[in-house]
Amino acid sequence: MVYKIRLVHLDGLGNIVRPAKRTSTYITPAPLNVGGLYFLQKNRLYRVEREL
Repeated sequence: MVYKIRLVHLDGLGNIVRPAKRTSTYITPAPLNVGGLYFLQKNRLYRVEREL
């Protein structure tokens, strides 16, 4: 499955702050939820924007 993902950061209350300007493509055999937050690469938090 192919997804568009965006790097995000959280503040102390768990709110999303400073989302990245660019999206990147992520390929995985596991299904991901659109809008879900995942640690995908090197302890970086990503939000799934859409499925391609």
